[in-house]
Amino acid sequence: RKIETGRAPTPAFFTVAALARALELSLDAIEEACGAAPLGAVS
Repeated sequence: RKIETGRAPTPAFFTVAALARALELSLDAIEEACGAAPLGAVS
């Protein structure tokens, strides 16, 4: 149903971690590529 309404589901953390491992990327590298703010920077 989410696809029908144009909303993409959010992948689970373990899915992202598994993909990172398969692609030999660190989670830090993925965070940088996505432009995510560090946890301490969120207010």
